[in-house]
Amino acid sequence: MPATYSKWLTCSSKLILTPLSQSTSSRTTTNASHIETTHNTSDSWFAFFGDCHGGALALDDTRRFKDKYKWHQYNGCHHKHWVTPFSGERISLIVYKAPPHIGPEIRSPSPSPRSPRGRGHNKLSSPYAEHNIYTHFPKDPNCEVCKLCKTDRAHCRTKVKGAPDDVPEPKAFADAITADHKIINADDASKDNDRAALIVQDRWSSWVQGFACPTKSSEDTVKAIKRFLGPQTKCKYIYTDNSEELKAASRELGIDHDKSRPHRPQTNGVAERAVRRVKEGTSCTLVQSGWNEAYWPEAMNCFCFLRNAVDTLVDGQTAWEKRFGRPFKGKILPFGCEINYKPISDKDVSKTHQFGAKMLPGIFMGYKQKSGGGWTGDVFICDSAEIQNAQRFSEIYIKDFAAS
Repeated sequence: MPATYSKWLTCSSKLILTPLSQSTSSRTTTNASHIETTHNTSDSWFAFFGDCHGGALALDDTRRFKDKYKWHQYNGCHHKHWVTPFSGERISLIVYKAPPHIGPEIRSPSPSPRSPRGRGHNKLSSPYAEHNIYTHFPKDPNCEVCKLCKTDRAHCRTKVKGAPDDVPEPKAFADAITADHKIINADDASKDNDRAALIVQDRWSSWVQGFACPTKSSEDTVKAIKRFLGPQTKCKYIYTDNSEELKAASRELGIDHDKSRPHRPQTNGVAERAVRRVKEGTSCTLVQSGWNEAYWPEAMNCFCFLRNAVDTLVDGQTAWEKRFGRPFKGKILPFGCEINYKPISDKDVSKTHQFGAKMLPGIFMGYKQKSGGGWTGDVFICDSAEIQNAQRFSEIYIKDFAAS
């Protein structure tokens, strides 16, 4: 076999080329006379040099051929062809039933879509197009210019679990958590001038909470993480981005801290997805209720509570069941729904008639939670009359009452 083309058949050290009988070679083409030289290997595939389209051609190492780097299918086999510079004759290297380890060049070309401009127009790109040294298109992995100017970033593929150096899988609440900030524009600040939200999620139970903060400082971050964990709960591990505030908060709380790759949010996918889920859920809650966007902290808290209590996870349980061992027993109410409440303060009692109804209409504003996320049994309510008569946010008071 000519040494010039033997590289296409000797990519694997296991290949041993041996002569092929005439009876077997007839399977490669419809006409066995097209075959000039055939070779068989131990992997039950064979190759030959010749012209698939009419007559065998003898190859000579002294002749120079132009490699077109194109693969085609002919009679169930793969062949690669060269064109002689003067006569235009096509010389083919044919590989029949080529195994996968031969290399990426030996493969069936995928069907290409028809050009929108009709026949006679080449596609803008093709996996079999020849590398152009003037435009460097398509990219050639062996071209020095392409390697310097067309570099790709490392792929963020799905992580395969089970590596010996992996962090242990969480088996209880607070074994591993993630946290990330959502920064709010000045025009979108809350009625209390909150311009940041810290979204914290437990990796084991998928318990998630959002905490509105005036800033993303380390002090506000520490307060939010403590509120998330609750009393007598120690977090073992936290994974975040490279935020300096989260680094400082982790050091102050004594939590083992790992960080994602800088400038690659894809490597912090769980926290990023939690932020997006809470952001979109809060938006849906506000739009559905019709409340002003300045009440996004109340809507965010209500969404996270209902997310933990209602949404079923992939294992068939809710986050509330996984954390507390039983389903949520309270009433499920959407944010902004109208309810009736029994007034307690003298100011509210004075709104009722002594011989009339003893209940006042109000708007549901969410569930009151303990430190650690548990429910106190109270709900937040705004009085409907105050909402109708208010001229500014400060004239609307959010009150808490025991749920019945």
